[in-house]
Amino acid sequence: MKIAIIRNPAAGGRGGRTLFTSFVQAFRTLYSDVDVFETAVDAGPALLARRLADKGTDLVIAAGGDGTVNGVIEGVLTSSRPQTQISVMPLGSGCDYIRNFKTVDGPLALASAIAAAPVRKVDAGRLVLDDGTVRHFANVASAGVSAMVAHSVNGPATRRFMPKALRFPFHSVREILRYRPQSFRVTVDGEAIHDGPVTAAAIANGGWFGGGMHLMPAADLSDGWLDVAILRAGSRLDVLEILKRLYSGTHIDHPLVQTARGRSIHIKAIEGNPLPVEIDGETQTFRSMRAELLPGALNIRL
Repeated sequence: MKIAIIRNPAAGGRGGRTLFTSFVQAFRTLYSDVDVFETAVDAGPALLARRLADKGTDLVIAAGGDGTVNGVIEGVLTSSRPQTQISVMPLGSGCDYIRNFKTVDGPLALASAIAAAPVRKVDAGRLVLDDGTVRHFANVASAGVSAMVAHSVNGPATRRFMPKALRFPFHSVREILRYRPQSFRVTVDGEAIHDGPVTAAAIANGGWFGGGMHLMPAADLSDGWLDVAILRAGSRLDVLEILKRLYSGTHIDHPLVQTARGRSIHIKAIEGNPLPVEIDGETQTFRSMRAELLPGALNIRL
């Protein structure tokens, strides 16, 4: 079996490097053909994964956070071999995608678990942005204050000075206090379900985002649906209350939270202003995004 590991060298700091070294050593005791590649400006995870899949690699492992996972999935799905197997070694700030799977702790145990795991077909999402760009996502794509939080968390100063456990809570509170709701139109399977001010709107394939926030407790990567969560505009105190409840998933019952389910979701800025958007934790700015479900598109080993 030909295996490639794509590592984000910035993920996890010194502790991440130690964990990664142990993981690679363990994997090489199980398989003889294991190559390691590191992402760089001129060769991000998507480009590396696409090249490796095209060359016939059997299993590509993303070692990093959700952004690295997204890149690997993007590369595999746009390769000539989109059924190439994918796995994850979590190292980054959020690592929310892996929360959708029952996994073991520790690099040695994880290496053994991946080696023994059966291949599981799971869904992915395909995004078409207003400029015609096509992107894929594994877990969650959202617009609004959630994208501002992701942008702040990804800042270099955050990685250097703030403990990992505090990053998302701190930046979530700060950005909520700063954010002014924009007006979005949210359409699910051709039917408009919201038209007005929104603090955040999320399209979820998986259940978690934001470093452990249980965004959609009912989401399942293999159920053939995309889940939608809309946090309508409210007072800052209301939004902070929802933030507190996000970690337990009890925010779903809050009167400002609206949920839906579909296979084609469109989020558009009504006023034509650019939307702050995050796609598996990586941020961009667009005026609209349309998501479509790709049932069983990924072959995951976890």
